[in-house]
Amino acid sequence: MTIRHDVKFIVAGQIRREFIIDVEGKAVSNQLGGSLLYAAAAVHHWGDNAGLLGVVDRHFPGEWLESLIKHGLDTRGIKFADEDLELRTFQAYSDARTCICDNPVAAYAAHNLSYPKELLGYLYNTEESTDEFFMYSRLLLEKVPGDYFEATAAHICPLDAASQIKLAAMLERGSIRNITLQPHRSTMIPERIKDVVVLSKDATAIFVKEMELRNLFQLRAQDLWDMTTNLCAYGCRTVVVKKQQGGYLLHDAFSSHKYMIPDYPVRVNDPTGENEVFCGAFLAAYQTTYDPLTAAITGSAAASIKREGTGPFYIDASLPGLDDARIDTIRSRVVRM
Repeated sequence: MTIRHDVKFIVAGQIRREFIIDVEGKAVSNQLGGSLLYAAAAVHHWGDNAGLLGVVDRHFPGEWLESLIKHGLDTRGIKFADEDLELRTFQAYSDARTCICDNPVAAYAAHNLSYPKELLGYLYNTEESTDEFFMYSRLLLEKVPGDYFEATAAHICPLDAASQIKLAAMLERGSIRNITLQPHRSTMIPERIKDVVVLSKDATAIFVKEMELRNLFQLRAQDLWDMTTNLCAYGCRTVVVKKQQGGYLLHDAFSSHKYMIPDYPVRVNDPTGENEVFCGAFLAAYQTTYDPLTAAITGSAAASIKREGTGPFYIDASLPGLDDARIDTIRSRVVRM
């Protein structure tokens, strides 16, 4: 069953089968996740209907596709690859900022947890920019539903740079005027600065992690604000940096204003997907207010809710009004630089 929605947003990214051991040592096995779904769930929660662009393989359970439809997401942009894809991902948290992605056997044993049979044979790939990664991105661009180009805004999760550039160009030929994106970590190196320049041009907002930004500029700049100024000079309207120790930097190129936006303090249970949730909520709020500061504050509140629970749709289970209360608190703690 495929239900056609009046799609207002487009979200492109990866779908994963997640195996997570959270901060408290509890395990969730074979959960539907990935960057695409975390961002899309936040877009839908704070915005409107979202059309998905992603790739799965022939082993992807049909009931999972049905569950996405029941959550109000448009799945017509999900492609089925003929080849088998490694969609599994493992993450174990020893604390809120320390994530272990390799050696799942040892991690499950350390917590006295049964090893999930679905994870047998899993090998962590330290370099995601493999032939499979590029194939995933290429398939994602094929046969995009025509009415997706009538959407009003889009977010592009981390993919290879060439595919992100092509997708952004495709979307801009339609009615989409606001595009936000997260460069892939393989793009954030000095040798790929030209790709970053192209990605930045005309982007509504770019979201980067502090260490990735420092890695991109290395000896060319030491101050984070100098780095965000460079990105803005490439044509990006807004740059958001996720700080290594928590919180966000926001550089609004249009107004030349700079802000430090705090995290909302919570007891962290599972940080998986928090950056994508931030991005989805940011885009939804920006599309309504056209104010980067309000959008970033909304993103910070959304990410705080995600950290407290597991799964892309945990956000829908939050108490009514919780996000508004946290938005008010975060706004009162914003520092203008």
